[in-house]
Amino acid sequence: MTRRHCLSLVMISGLLLLFGAGCVVFVSPQPQPTYTLYPTYTPYPTLAPHPTPTYFAPTPTRDRQRVTQWAVYAAPANDVNVILLNGHIVAATYCCREKPGWVDIDDRLRHDPFDELTFVNLNGPGYGDWGFQIWHDNEIVWKNVGLNEQENTLGYVQAVQIKPDNTLQLVTSTVTGQHLAGQWTVRIAAEDVGLILVNNIPVAGSYSGGAKAPESPTPGLVDSGWIDIGNLLHGDQNNTISVVVWNRAGPYHWQAFVRRGEEVIWERSVEGQDRTGEVFSTSLVISEDGEALFEH
Repeated sequence: MTRRHCLSLVMISGLLLLFGAGCVVFVSPQPQPTYTLYPTYTPYPTLAPHPTPTYFAPTPTRDRQRVTQWAVYAAPANDVNVILLNGHIVAATYCCREKPGWVDIDDRLRHDPFDELTFVNLNGPGYGDWGFQIWHDNEIVWKNVGLNEQENTLGYVQAVQIKPDNTLQLVTSTVTGQHLAGQWTVRIAAEDVGLILVNNIPVAGSYSGGAKAPESPTPGLVDSGWIDIGNLLHGDQNNTISVVVWNRAGPYHWQAFVRRGEEVIWERSVEGQDRTGEVFSTSLVISEDGEALFEH
């Protein structure tokens, strides 16, 4: 079997919109196939009626301009833009209320044998847009902006590898081979930002306090709903399902679930406060027979 990293655009459809006390939750009552896997690298797309965004960061300050330094930037666009490095969140920005800067990643690069940046746009109600950049050796070496008019989706997912010779390579691949038997779904609800990844591919996202409710004492929570992941699980090797959670400030909490058919085989619920950055990361290994082997 041949397996390479996957480039995916994940759409969340068939969701039921429920209104509760101070929150908005998107719930799919039954697991439904939600995936269309195809390349998402479309530089500077324009989708009417909204103009193409121009979310580009200012030139890094002089102390950043030194040879071989790497930095990344996520624009404060609709609704949340997230950057992961080797499966861990290094930046997450919300629409309209922040002035994010460049994030140095030099000390986090492992060069083993390459490093992988993944750029994700989370969109709730209304349209979503994004702007991402990579800086290296005194210049912008990659950037992408775009718009997505599909509500309640991962509006954009793009992985970019940093090779040992400091060149970049877009991850474009397919998942082939036998799929794991049965119907598999995942779900996450997180404050402030949470993602679920399957074999390093972001498949579900949740956030709270987005641009739709900036002044609310109980900011809206966008729940991922149940997301079908069956076409990303291999039937002839182990699979890894990862959860990463980011907190801006103050209290945080999240819940995540993995379900086989109608049976929840794994769930976690964690809360805390007064930490900023990635506050939790865990991975569940599923065997080729569909058994939960261990968590790490």
